[in-house]
Amino acid sequence: MVGAPLEYHDEKGFILPFVTDEVKGRYKCIGERKGNKLEEVEIFVGFLRAFDTLNKPHIVANKTFVVIGDYVELDCTLLEESDIDVWTKWTVPEKVNKDYEPTNDSKIISENGTGVTIRHFHNRLVLRNVGLDHTGDYTCAYIEKYKNNINSVKYHMNVHPKATTFLNLTCKDAPVKTAPPSTTEQRITVRINANPRVDKVNWYFINWKEEKIEIFYVRKYKNESFHENYETLIISSPELNDSGIYRLVASNRVISSSIDIKFYVEAKPHILKPLNLLNDNGLREYSGGSYLLTDYASHHEISCLSIGYPKPTVSWYFQELSDFSSVIGDKRHKIPSFYYRTVENNNSFDIITDSILKGESLRSGILYCNSCNILGCQETSTEFFVTDVKNGFETWGRPYDLIGGDNGTIYCGASKFLFGPALKWSYKFQSQQHDLTLLNDSNIFITNTETELSYISTMVMRNVSTNMTGSYTCEAESLSEKSKTKG
Repeated sequence: MVGAPLEYHDEKGFILPFVTDEVKGRYKCIGERKGNKLEEVEIFVGFLRAFDTLNKPHIVANKTFVVIGDYVELDCTLLEESDIDVWTKWTVPEKVNKDYEPTNDSKIISENGTGVTIRHFHNRLVLRNVGLDHTGDYTCAYIEKYKNNINSVKYHMNVHPKATTFLNLTCKDAPVKTAPPSTTEQRITVRINANPRVDKVNWYFINWKEEKIEIFYVRKYKNESFHENYETLIISSPELNDSGIYRLVASNRVISSSIDIKFYVEAKPHILKPLNLLNDNGLREYSGGSYLLTDYASHHEISCLSIGYPKPTVSWYFQELSDFSSVIGDKRHKIPSFYYRTVENNNSFDIITDSILKGESLRSGILYCNSCNILGCQETSTEFFVTDVKNGFETWGRPYDLIGGDNGTIYCGASKFLFGPALKWSYKFQSQQHDLTLLNDSNIFITNTETELSYISTMVMRNVSTNMTGSYTCEAESLSEKSKTKG
């Protein structure tokens, strides 16, 4: 069939006037006479493309510690995402007798299910019964035909007079490897140089809490050992919590050795827990959240713990409250940095920031901790209430050891930031089913006052008698719960 990409030339016949990927494939030439097919020829058309550059090859040796008399293979590999044609050239020390095996080959593989076609080129240089004069540099060069593009790699081999015992671990990612956010996988490769050969390898993960966990190859982790001298740990979809120390421990019959690689996944900060008072749990819970409660004029320290990479920096802010939910003004104020400090952790992880705010409890308000790095910020806040009444609500006085005819006084205090002004007293005799609301009479005198921070109700019991024995309760309406609290 004539038509793009085929054209017909009177002298040359069918031709391809241009060469692109689209013209590759199978073509059939069918000869007919008066509608009868006389002959059919099938032709496959392909071509080799030339590129401006070649990827850098790499060399893997079957032995990392070579002694006199050893058999050594140097495998030079090139990976290319193209249908190129290449040839290989080795440059070796002058006194070396080269013995090439016919192992030039290429394999087409598909990596990670991406559909990208990758061609593997291999060329092996074989050295038999090596001697001291085999010490030196071995250079493998891949050269593209038709364009003479070239790229090469050098491998230095030392030949030792006799075998010694050793175990060395190296990693190009040590001491620190970082990973950008949202990658599908990350690899940590350790090179093992050992004699005798390593017979046991284990990976461990030490998280920011300094918990040491042995790694098993499940959904999160995979192991790839393409050569006995290399161990590769593959971390699938790494996240911030995968940041920590990855430790490889290797041993042979004589020696054990380990190497640590710090691995950090870039992520914006994450605040780990609510703000709280150090050495005194002042955190109170209610249906809408939580708040901190501290005694007036007391000295306190509040912790804000966050993780992220790069390591977060923390700033503190404060906005004053007039009551439980009413702020004063429309602006929050930044707390000067000399009021807080960053705790220097014993571990060496660069993802943890523990900021401690230190101050004196004089005003109630909303306290903010803002943790930021170059990738973003996270903020947490809590209501911070100052009270001159223990726990924000309390009764106290001398009601328990009275005898007939005595006078006694009971006090009830409630924080203005937590409770409304209406404080009520009730009484329940031992045989009664329900509480009775107390009002002023000849034996009971109730007065209500207030301080800057609290509402105070004082109940004076005059000339007590046995019929006044029972349970006395002070009730306050909670601003946060909208329910009555008894004390």
